[in-house]
Amino acid sequence: MRVRPSRSLALVALVAAVSLPATRLGAQAGLTHVDDAQPLAPGVLRFRLLNAWARFDQRVGANGTTQPLGAAFTSDSLGPRQLGFLSSLEGTLSTVTGSPFRLSLGGIHTDANARVVTTPLVFDYGVSRRLSVGFVLPVVETRVTVSAHPLGGGNVGLNPATTGSASASVNAALLTQFSTASTQLAQALASCANSTTPSCIALNARRSAAQAFLADAATYQSALGAIYSSTSPALLVPRAGSAAQTLINNRIGSYSTSFRDYLVSASEPITARPAAAARDVGLADLQAVLGASALDTLRSSDRIGIGDLEFSARYLLVDGFVARRDSNPSSSALQYRVMLTGVARLGTGVHPSDSSLFDLGVATGQGAVEGRVAADVRFAGRLAATVAAQYAHPVGSQSLSRIPSFGGLPFAVSRPGAIAATLGDVLALQVTPRWFFSDYLSINGAYGLQRIAGTRYEPVVTNNPLADPALCPQFTICGPLAAATAPSMVSQQAGIGLSYTTLGRRSLFTGLPMELTFLHLETLSASGAGTPRGTRDQVELRIFYRVRGR
Repeated sequence: MRVRPSRSLALVALVAAVSLPATRLGAQAGLTHVDDAQPLAPGVLRFRLLNAWARFDQRVGANGTTQPLGAAFTSDSLGPRQLGFLSSLEGTLSTVTGSPFRLSLGGIHTDANARVVTTPLVFDYGVSRRLSVGFVLPVVETRVTVSAHPLGGGNVGLNPATTGSASASVNAALLTQFSTASTQLAQALASCANSTTPSCIALNARRSAAQAFLADAATYQSALGAIYSSTSPALLVPRAGSAAQTLINNRIGSYSTSFRDYLVSASEPITARPAAAARDVGLADLQAVLGASALDTLRSSDRIGIGDLEFSARYLLVDGFVARRDSNPSSSALQYRVMLTGVARLGTGVHPSDSSLFDLGVATGQGAVEGRVAADVRFAGRLAATVAAQYAHPVGSQSLSRIPSFGGLPFAVSRPGAIAATLGDVLALQVTPRWFFSDYLSINGAYGLQRIAGTRYEPVVTNNPLADPALCPQFTICGPLAAATAPSMVSQQAGIGLSYTTLGRRSLFTGLPMELTFLHLETLSASGAGTPRGTRDQVELRIFYRVRGR
């Protein structure tokens, strides 16, 4: 004789057998987490333990095409177009060389892949036949593995004066000679103002030209000092033998010739030349450049922590399911139910770092209110389905020091400032058909469509220049303008899975009612810069336990 569990527990478990478990696409990493319409009997506690592994190594780039995740830091010529903070140095080097200069650290190839492991602990409790309350405690681990390979071929390298005293002495001698020559010419112009000596007559005849030259030399000396100063030298300088270094040496020689001409000197007043970089930028050099700019180094990221806590209330609006102990998936009656859910999410998790080139936080880090509706339908025979929708509206904003990349290039917004970031609304739709092989085993399908509106960035100080004007054609924020909005992200996922329950009509087991589900999901399509493409696997265990009542 087969032993049957209690009537109330059997009804609860049978309800579980006709619904696909919640498809938490990405958990709190930005994908859907719409639930089904499964109600709970009064006094019944449902515990859900879900473990999900989401992986991706591709995302949508600025041009709308799918790119490797590392493409954000892969380039034939890495420079200010990818790292906006280098634009000021590029401008100074243009002044020093005397011609337009495009700074390049050389080529770089970066491989990256991301993994998000989500383990939410979900508790739901039946208050009445139609009302239940819930709580979600998400534990999230994120890991981004980064491997960067500089390819060389740049026109700048690490300034040797930052690490070697000999190079610093050479640069100091150059600036001293330049300053001495300027001082001597200024003194000569002052002493010859009312003099009729032969040397002064020649200088006074070209006084206007000499004064203009002296002003130009002061500007050039200031630019040289910004790069080759012994106290605060630039981190990067032109490489030895490069066209830029040749232009600098020739231009310094030209200034020296002019000084000698105006001073009627027999010797060159400026003989020193600046120390050039000895090699291409390697990985260690690149890390030094990034670190000096207040950005994190180009490295892997690994986080684990508690995500955004959720509190919910669920109300069974329509209940057309047949609640009989002997009901089974092969029943010919059409049955349906509709569940409404309200959710309050607290921004307790850590959002992605705004100073890291590759990072995933463990949550959104911002509170939100959500509304969900789910409808379960069981058709004639062994076919059932759930159709669910979710709308989430974030509350409040996050405080950032930079605008993260949303154009496919890392940190194009170069200068830091106080910024308030408001996440966009989330709209999601999920369809989950299920076909029963038996009373306890079924195959599940899953389809999800999601749109996340772009994050809005507002500067706290409106006159703070948030972006390099040279990058204005590429981005939606320029100079001191007030705000920027990231593109919306739209994605579709589909998958297949299996469910097993211990409480079908012909159950082989006794004990606690439970259901075990496995699901595999693949990204079908994605649009909007930054939208990831990847896979997700999840295993979910549902256990039902009567706390009170019969």
